[in-house]
Amino acid sequence: MVNELDKILISNPEVATDSLDLDTLSVAGARYATNQRLKIKDGLFHKQKDNSVETLNGHEVKVVIVRMAQAPSRMYYPASFDSTQYTKPTCWSTDSRVPDPEVAKPLSSSCNQCPYSVRNSVISNGTSCKISWRIAVVVKDDVESGVFQFVVPSNSCWQKESYGKWGLKAYVNMLATNNVNASRLITKLHLDPTAAYPKVLFSPSSAVDSEYIEPLKILGESKEALNAVQLNVVPKLPDAESFGFSSEDTMQTDRKTEANAIVEKWSHLKEK
Repeated sequence: MVNELDKILISNPEVATDSLDLDTLSVAGARYATNQRLKIKDGLFHKQKDNSVETLNGHEVKVVIVRMAQAPSRMYYPASFDSTQYTKPTCWSTDSRVPDPEVAKPLSSSCNQCPYSVRNSVISNGTSCKISWRIAVVVKDDVESGVFQFVVPSNSCWQKESYGKWGLKAYVNMLATNNVNASRLITKLHLDPTAAYPKVLFSPSSAVDSEYIEPLKILGESKEALNAVQLNVVPKLPDAESFGFSSEDTMQTDRKTEANAIVEKWSHLKEK
């Protein structure tokens, strides 16, 4: 019973952890917002689809940006990254202005006053608050695969024009100045293989063919695209029905309350 677990946690708070192992997540049925990502690793682009990873040739890839988060996000991890487990950051912000309401112990009341958000801030193990920008892209030569999430690293968000290449913000500003939506252009992502940390810049490549405009618009409005631009700190668990409760309003009141409590605890990011 949930009440019994509460008693255990009160007397043994060390049982709870921000780092859920893969077995617990899998058996619990946790599902992440998107299973397809365009990632940067070892100086190359990689397409991740569920459990498979395809390494792309060269240091450039052509995509169409079908949706963008309206603001960059921040996450602070006190320890090094571990790929074997889901680790929740200590503090995070969807809009890079204030910590999200779900943060139990915010490091500051606002991001611009937080010591970990100061440029070049570090602690003993070299980590600091990471800023990034989430966008949803469709790879030009792989339209049939649909939407990929691409997390733009902090050093690639604001860089101004340099030899016809821009950081994301400057690139989109340039498009807006010319009354162009990003979804109408094929954009080339340029990866700098010599940078100490992943760095990618943006440049226009060509116009989207008219026959693809409507399909790309539909992809940009899809659940996958909406999820791809969200900051998903806590893995979303299935709804009450997936726990064995009826979706009809015939559930016993006490059981329905219990189910709703479980859903409310984990589903901080509501799907549109």
